[in-house]
Amino acid sequence: MRLVTRSIATALFAVSLALPACGGAPARTRIEKGETVSTGAEAFDTFFREVAEVNAEASKTSAEATDASKPLEGAVGEANKATPPPEVVRAEAKKLQMAGNLLHLDLVPETKLSSTSKLEAPSEKLLGAAEQSAKNAVAVARRASEVLVRIGDMERRARELLDKAKSAFPDAGKREEVVREISGAQTVLSAARAEVEKNGGIAARLALDLTTALETGAGSSVVAKKPGATKPGGTKPGGTTPTKPKGDDFDR
Repeated sequence: MRLVTRSIATALFAVSLALPACGGAPARTRIEKGETVSTGAEAFDTFFREVAEVNAEASKTSAEATDASKPLEGAVGEANKATPPPEVVRAEAKKLQMAGNLLHLDLVPETKLSSTSKLEAPSEKLLGAAEQSAKNAVAVARRASEVLVRIGDMERRARELLDKAKSAFPDAGKREEVVREISGAQTVLSAARAEVEKNGGIAARLALDLTTALETGAGSSVVAKKPGATKPGGTKPGGTTPTKPKGDDFDR
């Protein structure tokens, strides 16, 4: 029995040694590890540097999407922690609607909340925070859209550089190394795209949720007819046209 056990252990050890040679996961490239890639060819080195930059920009969108809702979360407070903040805003908007004060939130060209009557301090605090969070969310969604455009450009350049690698690097070993790094860059860009699309979508959803929560009929034409109409802060709003999100981005 002891001999059999030893034989099994020996066989398992041999299999473990053979695994890397039998198609185990390939080592990550330098660009995937966040390391600087230098090839000696300016176009290629610029590309790798910009991939690292756009990846860093993509990573920032996660914190930005999270931070967008913080003003509203702070205004909602612990008492309503179990309720999604947009639903707290919706309930406040309905309460004001029953009292005859209608609301409307424009997202673009300027994120601005309008009301048909002056808001009391508690309502102004909550709705002012909702307006700020919506403004933050629009900014994040716009920025995500800009980063996605840049990622698309980098993806196009990666394909072009793969085609140019043969003439740029006559040495087969060097060329293979560069091609591998370009493939790694494509992996980095794909992950960055997924991250930005997710975070831009979160921001766009927040802005849309707040828009619908605050829509109780105070469109521009209604506000214009009400001499006492105000926005949070007590200033009179200018007439604007109701707008809505377009996909995960917003019209400028």
